[in-house]
Amino acid sequence: MFVVFQSCEKKGFFDAENKMVNKENVNADINRQQLETFEYYIDDKQINKNEFDKYTDKYEEPFIIYTGKKDEKTGEIMYLVYAYTTEAKYIAYGKKNNLKLKEALDFEKQMSKYVEENEIIKKYETTGIIPESYNDYEKDLYNNIFGDKVQNKSLFVTFYQEHNRQGNRAIMTATLPFMWPGWNNKTSCVYQVGITGAFSLYRKTFYRKKIGTFYGWGMNTINLYGSADNSTSSAFKHF
Repeated sequence: MFVVFQSCEKKGFFDAENKMVNKENVNADINRQQLETFEYYIDDKQINKNEFDKYTDKYEEPFIIYTGKKDEKTGEIMYLVYAYTTEAKYIAYGKKNNLKLKEALDFEKQMSKYVEENEIIKKYETTGIIPESYNDYEKDLYNNIFGDKVQNKSLFVTFYQEHNRQGNRAIMTATLPFMWPGWNNKTSCVYQVGITGAFSLYRKTFYRKKIGTFYGWGMNTINLYGSADNSTSSAFKHF
């Protein structure tokens, strides 16, 4: 499975040393994108992109899921983007597809409560560090909610600062309440290492303002486009 956002292409592609990739690689990427098509759904009813955008623009944090599939005969990649109008419908999708969406929501809510009650955001923004007690609480909560199985399927998630796994990269093993130095709002591509997996990206630190939930087979490149490109400030995996 694959995930992607539809948008204008970046003007350039860069390797780890920030040098322009050769024309053959750029042309190969253009050819790949010409085989991509998109489908958008609200409450499992297919709609066009304009209707989908109008819906998602109305909500601060819509329940959005990104996944996809590849036609083995034609090589065409079909990108599937689902939005749900209620938390219950979002959770039902998770149960149907063996995803821990309810558990992920529980993790978000409990972390949000802890962060607010302990003024973690204020401490982090003032000093650039967080109390060790926060790390202990997050680790214990994560393990209690998701257990060890989440570690077995998706070993880790690699973040890249350019599309198509180019540019600087960094690895998330489980949780990422804030980005590494120099990485805030800089992620353009994500790559799951493992059999399969799911993870959520957020526009703010400490799992606030969710961009969306992503899932699919591991070892596939996930380019971020549109409003999701260069928007990630925190993340965690939860398959």
